[in-house]
Amino acid sequence: MESVSHVAVPMTRALLAAANLAVLSSIVFAWAAFARDADNAAEIMEEVEVQWLLQRGGTVFMFGRPGNAPYFRYALVSIGGATIFLVPVMFKLLAQCIIMIKQVRNSRLTRNTDHMSKRVFAVLSAQLLFCLNPTQTSLVYLWKNPIHRKV
Repeated sequence: MESVSHVAVPMTRALLAAANLAVLSSIVFAWAAFARDADNAAEIMEEVEVQWLLQRGGTVFMFGRPGNAPYFRYALVSIGGATIFLVPVMFKLLAQCIIMIKQVRNSRLTRNTDHMSKRVFAVLSAQLLFCLNPTQTSLVYLWKNPIHRKV
């Protein structure tokens, strides 16, 4: 018969994965439902301040007047709720992985295992750094994008 600890770990993983999937799916559904033009979008687009944007071509989404986005605020609330739920869990898991890898590095290992644990430790530390400072992550994506490199 399996012990409780052998059953609890896969169950915990499954629950975390299901919760993660549910939260991220709720963001998709919220954006599909609420990221749309405001009821008075045609009226807003007739204003002189917006005409220059319309002349550039393309699709323009008018979520509402500044400070008054009737539908868009619900999409933003869904992102805020997901962030409040997911970020602490992510930081806890990353920190736990870093601590465990550091403990493994302190024990006697073969050279290959030691090298691999150092690389994993470096990658997880970099991920934690990028999670704590999203500006760096945005700059990396902008830098990698060939269109933005021309600017």
